[in-house]
Amino acid sequence: MGLFGSRETIDLTDPGTVPVPQFVAERIPDAGAHFLNWLGCPGAEQASPYVDRLRGADGWIPLETLRPYGLRQYDKGPLTIMNWMLAYDRVLLEVFASGGRRLHGADKRAARDVTRRLVGEQGHASAAAWACAARPQAGLDVDWLASTLVSGWDEQLGKMQNRWVIKAFQKWQR
Repeated sequence: MGLFGSRETIDLTDPGTVPVPQFVAERIPDAGAHFLNWLGCPGAEQASPYVDRLRGADGWIPLETLRPYGLRQYDKGPLTIMNWMLAYDRVLLEVFASGGRRLHGADKRAARDVTRRLVGEQGHASAAAWACAARPQAGLDVDWLASTLVSGWDEQLGKMQNRWVIKAFQKWQR
């Protein structure tokens, strides 16, 4: 053990499809449900089938499925707003997976890369589950991640102007 502690070991093997353990699934919020709740009754009823189509086999929404909707392309409908809501999630999950003092250099970059790929391909819960499994010594706090995700979503949705939401639904229904 050195002056500032020892380096952490991390399992960087290709995780493939990551199963989401119960403790992660119970804590990580569902981005689709949060978005539909924010839209309210009439909007949620119209957008719900489209949000459900984005879900992967495990029920979570991979961020890559929102790529075609862009951030300001309101003619593509309310999923553009959902994409706006999730804009910072890759960074949040990368920080969650690679944070702490004992992960440095190439290991830190690799953890961020794997997390970025997982959140894009499999969703929030898979990325969080992988981070917890790959870094058991880090004591990653899934509750902190969940509250940070919800706070970020609420902040992003708070920046939405009513006219943008109306515009998205009007252009989408044409």
